[in-house]
Amino acid sequence: MSIIMKAYQTMKLKFLILTFFLMFSHLSLAARDYTQNGILKCDPNDSKVISDSDKTTTVLFVNGIDNSLNQAEESRKKLYSILGETCTECQFAKVYNQTDTYDDLLPDSIVKVEDIGELNVVGDWQTKAISRANVYVFDSFIQKDIPEYFKLLRKELSDTGSVKGWTKFGEYPTIPSGKRNTTEGIYKNPTPVTKDDIDNAEKKIIAYLQERQGFLNDNIILKAYLYNPEEHGTDFTKVLINDLLPKKNDPVDSVDIQFTKTLYNSFIKENRNYINEKFFYLYQKTLNTVYYSNKDLYKNDATAQVAITKSVESLVTLLKEYVLSGNKVVIVAHSQGNHIVDLAYSILKQTEKAEFMNAIRVVGVASVSSVTPNNVYYTWDEDHTVNKLHSANSGNAPLIPNFITVKNQITNLSDHSFTDIYLSDQITGKYKLPINAHGYDKFPENIRNPNNDAIIIARQLLIGLISSSINLAVPIPKAIQTDSILTAQLRWEDYGDMDLYISEPNGTQQVSYVSYSNKKGTYGSLDLDDTNGNGPEHYYLDQSKTCNDLKGKTWTFYIHQYPRGGYKAAVHLLIKVGGNGYISRSFGMDRWQSDKLKVATVNFTEDTLPNTINFVIKITDPTGNANDQ
Repeated sequence: MSIIMKAYQTMKLKFLILTFFLMFSHLSLAARDYTQNGILKCDPNDSKVISDSDKTTTVLFVNGIDNSLNQAEESRKKLYSILGETCTECQFAKVYNQTDTYDDLLPDSIVKVEDIGELNVVGDWQTKAISRANVYVFDSFIQKDIPEYFKLLRKELSDTGSVKGWTKFGEYPTIPSGKRNTTEGIYKNPTPVTKDDIDNAEKKIIAYLQERQGFLNDNIILKAYLYNPEEHGTDFTKVLINDLLPKKNDPVDSVDIQFTKTLYNSFIKENRNYINEKFFYLYQKTLNTVYYSNKDLYKNDATAQVAITKSVESLVTLLKEYVLSGNKVVIVAHSQGNHIVDLAYSILKQTEKAEFMNAIRVVGVASVSSVTPNNVYYTWDEDHTVNKLHSANSGNAPLIPNFITVKNQITNLSDHSFTDIYLSDQITGKYKLPINAHGYDKFPENIRNPNNDAIIIARQLLIGLISSSINLAVPIPKAIQTDSILTAQLRWEDYGDMDLYISEPNGTQQVSYVSYSNKKGTYGSLDLDDTNGNGPEHYYLDQSKTCNDLKGKTWTFYIHQYPRGGYKAAVHLLIKVGGNGYISRSFGMDRWQSDKLKVATVNFTEDTLPNTINFVIKITDPTGNANDQ
């Protein structure tokens, strides 16, 4: 090939790359519209809106990443069709998660990697959080928990003259959980335990754990956290026993190490619930820290971190709205939706009181996550997607399958599908609920299945897990106003004063706004003006408004950075119509414009069906991509 031809080919390639780059750049700067359509029912007598926003329980479906909006809606409808008649107090909603990549604009060979990106990013965050939590718990053992444990033993000895279950045989005392080897001379001629015996035992076990601490820091990874649900459920103490104690072939003094192991096992077993609670608390706290150090609302949507952050923050916004409205919330998370839920839960765990968190229950389905908030999950043993992640032998392995097939009559369907598999009536199996699932004793016996002999249909299993979770959730008293027609919520971060403006329909060309300076409008009102916090601020439609008042009218929503823009801020906007028609979106801008930014509209039109009106919610994300959802 001639030099000229080579130069031409090089220039051509550079031009194509430049064109591709410019296309990417153009798309990344364009806004993106998110829409939600729905129908409101109207009372034929007085035209008042009939809504289910007065329901006391919200069943919230959180989809996996690789689902379309239609698939997520079909899953929500399926849950409603199965549970709606038996749960009359329930409303059924969904959170639509997606990575806003360019894969619907470009050939498969160029993109189509958003699932793997999300999986790796969140998996890495979880791995870091669990590893750090392991270290924190272990450090606490040495510095606080074991000294406190022996302090109680010394007090018991001082008060009663003995320690229950402790008997001294020669040099070493034995503990209730230990096995006595009566052939050893040291176990003959028992004598009372003394304070010196307890002091020496404490020194011995702390010295041993300090020696093993380096092993912990270097070797405890998420893979070690996997558990056997047949034995003890999601149990952090498995790591402490199996990975920190010496193995049989370790070259150590057998008598000395047997005593240390017995004593250590006793401490773990007596304090198992406390240790697990402490681990999960530290895990969620650490995951929250890891998330906030990586969250990003200011870059391109095509990056996994931004897409994850937007999904997580949108879910947090929605959960706050439902819980503060006095609802129980049961989250049903499918596949990678469990990642989003785990992150959102870790945020709320650090910012909200225990009463708030008690209103939320989580049921993980086909989870690719390594942890689930309430230790309640359901994964089929023939789920190829989950099994493939296990066989990859990666550090961020998911929870192992706990629904074991007895009979499967399904063929040629996706073995990871929420509706086709996990809500199927053609698969039966044996399920075992982890024994430290929150509220374990409140679940039906055929779900707890302590003897591993109960057989249950897949659909019945999921219904049972959801129904029990509804019963276990405890709502808080209603803390915010709720209405049956239209609500907008705005919260924000990285700046002290963001304002919500609402343009209400007034039948004229002149625009008037409901805002901080004019809180009461013709149709609704703003609840407050937060000038030095993070919100939330709410706009509520007046309860007296009817379907006739809404027909043919449009509400427009704006956000303004007080007083003249120019600063960095991220916002979280929720708009809800009726009980479960809503959109929740989050985005950030490095420099807000000086004027109001139009971000959403809600339009009401008359429907062809009698006694109904249509609505369309549209939120415009100015940092999204230029392809409609």
